[in-house]
Amino acid sequence: MYSGEYHNYGGHALIGDECYGGYQQWNYHSRRPRRATRTDWSWTWTENCDQGFDTYGSLWTESTEAAEQWEARQGGESDDEEQPINEFERVGSYDTATFATISGQEMQQLRVLAGVQDQDPAEAKRKPKRKDGRRRRTEVWLNQRIVQVSQDGPAATSKLLDLAATHAAEMNGMNFATLFHRIAKLNANASDHRRNDLHRDSRFIQLRETIEMTIRSGGESGPEGWGLARKAGNWAMEEPWLLSITMWAFATMRLKPDQAVLNTAALIVGAQIHSFKSFEASNVLWAFAKMRVPHSILFSAGAQAVVDNPQRYSTQCLSIIAWSFATVRLHHQELLGVIATEMARNRGDCKAQEISNTLWAFATLSRFDINLFRELGDEASTKLETFKPQELSNTVWSFAVTGIKAPALFRAAADAAEAMASSLEPQNLANFLWAFAKARLRCPALCTLLGECLRKLPSFKPQEISSTLWAVAKLQLHHCVPFCSQVQEGIVDRLPEFSPQALANTVWACVQTRTLKPSFFHAVARAASDRIRDFEP
Repeated sequence: MYSGEYHNYGGHALIGDECYGGYQQWNYHSRRPRRATRTDWSWTWTENCDQGFDTYGSLWTESTEAAEQWEARQGGESDDEEQPINEFERVGSYDTATFATISGQEMQQLRVLAGVQDQDPAEAKRKPKRKDGRRRRTEVWLNQRIVQVSQDGPAATSKLLDLAATHAAEMNGMNFATLFHRIAKLNANASDHRRNDLHRDSRFIQLRETIEMTIRSGGESGPEGWGLARKAGNWAMEEPWLLSITMWAFATMRLKPDQAVLNTAALIVGAQIHSFKSFEASNVLWAFAKMRVPHSILFSAGAQAVVDNPQRYSTQCLSIIAWSFATVRLHHQELLGVIATEMARNRGDCKAQEISNTLWAFATLSRFDINLFRELGDEASTKLETFKPQELSNTVWSFAVTGIKAPALFRAAADAAEAMASSLEPQNLANFLWAFAKARLRCPALCTLLGECLRKLPSFKPQEISSTLWAVAKLQLHHCVPFCSQVQEGIVDRLPEFSPQALANTVWACVQTRTLKPSFFHAVARAASDRIRDFEP
């Protein structure tokens, strides 16, 4: 009974929502313009979001020096972010729970809804109109200033907001998206207090409203005094990949645009996602998943893009896409089959986070692909020294949920966990011990982890406590450490915080280990009687 409850807890609250974000690692390169009317180049750079305990989004490292210099020199905008979503205008019978292959006719409908027009071949051959030289120089200068100001340390965010307020009327879509991205990047790891202050800043509010209104209305107007007007043009339509940057920024800053903005962006991106680069497609799906917006048209189009040409997607992109679908609990069996095949075939390219991302996603979606788990499990065994605590606990959790046996991997993972015991968070410890109990595997390293649990007991959440007690009872580990007795003393005052299921599991574990103290039993009884109506039969 309890293992089923903790299965949901481990897969959703403990793991799914708190450990993975849109991590990027792209090689710096240049490319030709996406559209015939585009005269500037776009680019990507190497940025690695290698997060451990991040609970709200990507942790970014500094971009490569070459890319920063290129960006400053060109005054262009980065492709490294994810794109926004659109309003829920239905095409056919799509909804948030089902998927279907988008036919050519339905895709044309989607393109019409998104305002995307097919270009006349004769028109495509014409030379693009050149921008006014002064305006182009201003736009390049603004991007250079954005890059320079973003490197000014603690004051960078405020200076960027001043820059936006002063030069909004001169900015194009690339400027706005770059500036918004830089602010998000600077505040990706900010404290809740600092982030809330940013969200309440009047300059930031104006910037956000301008960007949202531009997406919603096609760049025709902005908030009073900002003068965006038509100068920025309909960049959401003309440069849809900029939506990738913008939506990544929203998700990273824990902001969620209104439904009209999300739906408009989703339709635009969904209509053209086949032409997106692989990391652009995976990032936009990550952003929507992070904001908990399972837009069926966008996700269906994204899935079809992968199914149609899986070879163009790296293992990193595929793992992000798998994580995104699992996070919003959307099943697309054909997509999962393709991802499983590609990840297993290219397992040597997989890094620790990609392995744990993929295994967690498949376990969460109840897609128990034995070949994938065996291939990635074998690969993980050779790279355990590179796994971070969250990645390690998620990996063993995924195997335990699926019931796929991997005793050698589990024992090696236990040794790795013992070596990093002091770095394990309560969530990691609880998940790790639960996984071993579920797999019915015992090893000496678990006693070390129990000792670490006792040292960190005040930081454990009620369900983490009850699940750890359950694991101790299942594995009969109470002999190596007087865990149950000491836990009873440490949590007696916290029993009112426990859910009915957690109370029941706690008492059951103490009874099974024969450590239940009368005083603790009476305290549990009092806590249970106070909420007797919440208990299920």
